[in-house]
Amino acid sequence: LVSQRIFPTDVLSEIYVRTRGVPRLVNALCSDLLQMCLERQAQSVDLQMLDRTSAEFDLNRPRAGKALSPKGRGAVA
Repeated sequence: LVSQRIFPTDVLSEIYVRTRGVPRLVNALCSDLLQMCLERQAQSVDLQMLDRTSAEFDLNRPRAGKALSPKGRGAVA
């Protein structure tokens, strides 16, 4: 990961915090972030992109006792 430049260290750390390290959420979030980079022709993900994508997954607001899932995409098992 040292040589990759798409996900800066601060963004990687924040992805971990917001997803609580749940692999399925990490993968879904990163997939959407990569798609956003492609659409914007950006060279890397920034925190604004992460904020926008996290909001779509409702990851900005932790919910006690509930599984985190993307809005409208069903529950995460």
